[in-house]
Order: sequence, then C-alpha cells, then structure tokens
Amino acid sequence: MRRKSVCWTRAKINATDRLHSLVVRERDDHQCQWPGCGRSKAGGWQLHAAHIFSRRYKQTRHLTINALTLCATHHQWATDHDTEWQAFARQRIGEEAYTRLLILAKGPAMRAPDEFAARRGLHEELARLTREQVTG
Repeated sequence: MRRKSVCWTRAKINATDRLHSLVVRERDDHQCQWPGCGRSKAGGWQLHAAHIFSRRYKQTRHLTINALTLCATHHQWATDHDTEWQAFARQRIGEEAYTRLLILAKGPAMRAPDEFAARRGLHEELARLTREQVTG
C-alpha cells in the first residue's frame, strides 16, 4: 500500500487558503496543538493549519473550526494516520462540532461557498483575535 504524504509544494494554495492558515495559527497562539508537543513559531518551528476534513471539501475548506495548528512533524503523522487523527480532532473540537463538520464536508453538495465572503469572514476573525491580544 502506498503511503500518503503531505506535499505542500504541489498543493494549490490561494489567498483565502493563506489567510485561513494565518487565522488558525493566530487562534492557536502559533503553537502545535498536539498534546505535549510545545513546538511554536517563537521556537523557530514550521507550523501548519492542518485540516480535520480535507481541503477538497469546499464547504468546510475555509472554516477555522476545521483546522488545528500542528508542527510539520505532527501534520505528517496526522496525514499518515487518518483514523487516529480524526479521533483526536473529534475529542479536541467536541462531538457536536465534529458532527456538523462531517455533515457539511461529506453531505450533499450545496452551492459553492463565496470566496470573497469567506475571505471577509477570515479578516474579521483575524482582527478580533488581534484585538483580544492587545486588550487581554
């Protein structure tokens, strides 16, 4: 069986994907969310916004609840161990949120999400996170 691998160089990344990644990493304080890892941007580690449900599912691609910040090592592990990754993500975000994401991602296809609306929502969330850091 061929091993899946994370290939960031070939992935089609657009401006909304980059903004989504920034918002997720900002929300998670630029620190790997894997228990006991502790790798962070401040420590010089490369961090990724790891999608719980693949980016190929357009309905959930840019939802911040659909991603967690992981270091490159744990992102690769999550890609190679999907069953365990899904169990971890389910526990991390909660059963209700996980079920809603599952229905959105793999349920009946709906109208494609508006890219500009997604970007606007991500900008608003980033601004809120920035304000919380300044005031909190």
